[in-house]
Amino acid sequence: MLWEFAQGESFAFYARKRGCQNTFVTNDQRLISIAKHDGFETIFTKNRAETGRIIKKIKPDVLFLCNSKTVFEYGMGPILDIKTPLGVYTCSLDSNWLFLEKHLKDKKSHYKVPEWIDRVYVVMHPEVYKLGLIENGGHYKISKAYKKKIFCSGFIPSGQKISAIKKKEIRGELNLRKNEKLIFFYLGTCEDYLFPRFFPKLEKTIKELEQKGKKVKVFFKARKKRDIKEKWLIQKAWVTTEKYDSYLASSDLVIQHHGLGTLPKVIHNQVPAICLVPEIKKNLPYYKHSEFYEIEPFRKLNLCYSLPYTASYQKLKKSVEALLYNKEEIVKMKKAQGKYFEKGEENAYKDLSTRIKKLK
Repeated sequence: MLWEFAQGESFAFYARKRGCQNTFVTNDQRLISIAKHDGFETIFTKNRAETGRIIKKIKPDVLFLCNSKTVFEYGMGPILDIKTPLGVYTCSLDSNWLFLEKHLKDKKSHYKVPEWIDRVYVVMHPEVYKLGLIENGGHYKISKAYKKKIFCSGFIPSGQKISAIKKKEIRGELNLRKNEKLIFFYLGTCEDYLFPRFFPKLEKTIKELEQKGKKVKVFFKARKKRDIKEKWLIQKAWVTTEKYDSYLASSDLVIQHHGLGTLPKVIHNQVPAICLVPEIKKNLPYYKHSEFYEIEPFRKLNLCYSLPYTASYQKLKKSVEALLYNKEEIVKMKKAQGKYFEKGEENAYKDLSTRIKKLK
């Protein structure tokens, strides 16, 4: 069951190694193509009723909802009816803290998470999760009913640790010269909104660095190719998961949207990072969500920098220079990333296996 594909794909890879069969059900043809390329069985669904019929026909041992937004009534609507349990042991892979009751007594939550989910795998380090909770100075409150179901697995996707030899090979493939820095730039589903607002600031930053004699290239993982002709810009509209991970890990700096499908891979390979988040002009109540609040625990642990979408180019330039050329800042972030990284796929699989055995 798909929405946050990176999490579902990574867990499925691990489960397949352990002998499990995996079927992806989604209403996104692009994800169907990627899952097929990775050798997984896929089924396209048109609507929530069809999804229910598909699940009943397959009769899986476990149903995974990949991110609680899968069942959140948002935009085009969920691909699964959130009102009716399907008689299948149901788990959720989530990179957030969005676990409130469907309807609060005095306020209405924007995120309607099904009460019938059996196990929730929060795919981050336990310390990151704790810092996001309101009782620890974070933003989010979680209902007692869900707290009992939550298991902090560690990061999913954990990504692959790329060797120094492989990094050298990748940098050669990208025609990087000696002492040339590489920035990995990725905006995910926010690209159409963010690119015209943010890229001119990055462009100005790179040109100023070049004027100072710095050598920098930017690898832009684009959703669609942009008509920009700059010698320092490398664009690719599509790459395999393996290539994506390799390019990311071989970079000196990652500038990304707030996506928690990418950030764990960055942390695993100890690459300094800048996350772009919506601007918060005033504190929001706990039942309202913003990606700003998702990234804050990571920033507090120095796993990344955080910049608002509206950040000036001067602030961007200052952050870029710090994480490309300030050795003290670079070492400090890499040290924090090494301390708080933990692979989550095996932990989640072991926990799930134990629970399934108890049901038999």
